[in-house]
Amino acid sequence: MKRFFQPVPKDGSPSKKRLAGAAEPGDGPTSAGAATGAGGDVEGRPTEEPFKFLTWNANSLLLRMKSDWPAFSQLVARLDPDVICVQEVRMPAAGSKGAPKNPSELKDDTSLSRDEKQVVLRALSASPFKDYRVWWSLSDSKYAGTAMFIKKKFEPKKVSFNLDRTSSKHEADGRVIIAEFESFLFTEHLFSKQWMEGGGKCISKKT
Repeated sequence: MKRFFQPVPKDGSPSKKRLAGAAEPGDGPTSAGAATGAGGDVEGRPTEEPFKFLTWNANSLLLRMKSDWPAFSQLVARLDPDVICVQEVRMPAAGSKGAPKNPSELKDDTSLSRDEKQVVLRALSASPFKDYRVWWSLSDSKYAGTAMFIKKKFEPKKVSFNLDRTSSKHEADGRVIIAEFESFLFTEHLFSKQWMEGGGKCISKKT
């Protein structure tokens, strides 16, 4: 994950990079950023844009909802992040077998997938997650996939799902979400493979 900031004027104080990196599978979430003062700006950014970020390589979000959700909910409530990025969601995209998939929606065309979707919806309808809007980018199977939670009071100018930001298609494995705001660009990506030229598709694992 990368966040690109506007240049900060030199004022004699040491500069600090704010960069949140994806954790290893199964690791706990990590956060970046801090709260702004009431009514003030930080480094030229409007106060009504996201500033606090949390990232988590969940290694199956559904399993975490079933086993670790109370602890994660308490962490989110305490840190109060503006944006939460989840890697390795590992939930399949909507669409029946052999039909085109919808990587922005959870699968719900079988009894099992409907039950799993209800687990997700119940978890996200309770505090503190009910204050967030969720964007999904899901694979065709229980593999890879990402999710980005953004507080409802923040409205991105554009959300895309491919390194080629002119494309309306999702990256095939659901590895990319890009949110554009007025003063910065925020990307979530999960790289465990090499990419074809142009950044459109993963082709093989790194050696």
